Amino acid sequence: MAGADKVSICTAAIESPELISQASAMFGSQCIVVSIDARRRDGGDFEAYTHAGTRSSKRTVEQIAHQAAVSGAGELLVTSIERDGTMEGYDLDLIKTVTEAVDIPVIASGGCGSAEHMADALEIGGASAVAAASVFHFTQLTPAEIKGHLRALSFAVRS
Repeated sequence: MAGADKVSICTAAIESPELISQASAMFGSQCIVVSIDARRRDGGDFEAYTHAGTRSSKRTVEQIAHQAAVSGAGELLVTSIERDGTMEGYDLDLIKTVTEAVDIPVIASGGCGSAEHMADALEIGGASAVAAASVFHFTQLTPAEIKGHLRALSFAVRS
């Protein structure tokens, strides 16, 4: 793995779940992160997408999350397609849907605009971790400031 600690797989994991099993057997499940890009359907549930969020898998996020977990994924990275880059907050319903469907860590992604959004994803959504980009690119907030805020709220944060 050329020094990689973790590898994130999306389309290939959804189209060929045996890849997850093979990779986790070879490298350990702690190294395999299955990425799920999701969009809310008209009925309110969430559908998983592939090919950088451009193709419907025609399956729910719960189905994909369960398949990934039983196939040996160590973590799931769940991104709301609609919220990604908006800085309006994570889709807490989406995060909660996935965290309630599996017993492996879930990383919330897509929509972070503040430390409060991160705290909500961890506390309300049940995420084990959060991912963010736009909040650092388009605001004056620094990772150190956000970590300090989360630490003050009693969340475990690496120094």
